Amino acid sequence: MDVNRKNDRLGVTSSMLRKAICLLWLLLLSQIATAQNVVVVVDGDNPVHQQFTASFRRQLANWTVVGLERKSASLELLNGASLVVSLGRLAAWDLSSKVLDVPVINSLIAEADWQRLAAEEGERRRRTALYLNQPPSRLLALVKTAMPGRHQVTVALGPDSKRAEAAIEQGCRQYGLRCDVLLVENEAGIELALRRAAASDQILLVLPDPQVVNTTTARNLILGAYRRGVALVGYSKALVKAGALMAVHSTPEQLGEDASVTAREALEKNPVTVPPSRYPERYSVSVNYQLARALQLDIEPEASLLHAIEKAERNE
Repeated sequence: MDVNRKNDRLGVTSSMLRKAICLLWLLLLSQIATAQNVVVVVDGDNPVHQQFTASFRRQLANWTVVGLERKSASLELLNGASLVVSLGRLAAWDLSSKVLDVPVINSLIAEADWQRLAAEEGERRRRTALYLNQPPSRLLALVKTAMPGRHQVTVALGPDSKRAEAAIEQGCRQYGLRCDVLLVENEAGIELALRRAAASDQILLVLPDPQVVNTTTARNLILGAYRRGVALVGYSKALVKAGALMAVHSTPEQLGEDASVTAREALEKNPVTVPPSRYPERYSVSVNYQLARALQLDIEPEASLLHAIEKAERNE
């Protein structure tokens, strides 16, 4: 009797052990599969992509991130991943032409480019975008914080950025600003925007738009603003270095971290699910303080401005 009971106990223990080993093996297989499931497709090897990818990899320590040039992104390799992340407009367009059975996060892409791409693709619920540009309300929050005594903002929009007009008007109401919105169709439109800004509260806001800011217009825009005493507010650190007064922008490292957080959240879902398209959650403020002194503006430190904008966004 005791022998039978002992054998029964041994049988139960053996069965439990086998089940435990099976569970551990399945877990190990799951971890192995999870460790090899992110493919990053890039436009090419450049400093911005290098900084983005380095930040992205640091945040995804539990997954293996495979990076490759977009021309090397075979359909078989892409469909063998759990998640695909593209960097840049060209990579996003290349992926849009492929039939993929895997979720895609398109990063380092302007909102206008993604809207055009999404319109051509139709509804793709397994594809999303992390925009390169900031929400207009964030730029207006910078204006309100840095120059609280001024209440009117001239905004120059082009064909791409015109879609943001409603968001600009909403942001102006939110921060108690008056908006004078102009549509720029040529260089004469740049001149008109500068004159209008000079005649009001001397603030000109520009959003990323190739019609408004390009290699031909940038010099006239920056010099024209300086000569008229207009505070030019933009969207990139490069624009501030070139002579704009200030900007809200996201660094490649911040964009990489944003993308990694989005990827991790998507990978932790079953099935893998990407969120709706959105603006950067991490961003910086840059100010040209030498220009501020020339314009006789007393502007707070960048860190203080950033903190104030973050606080304003939390209270929305």
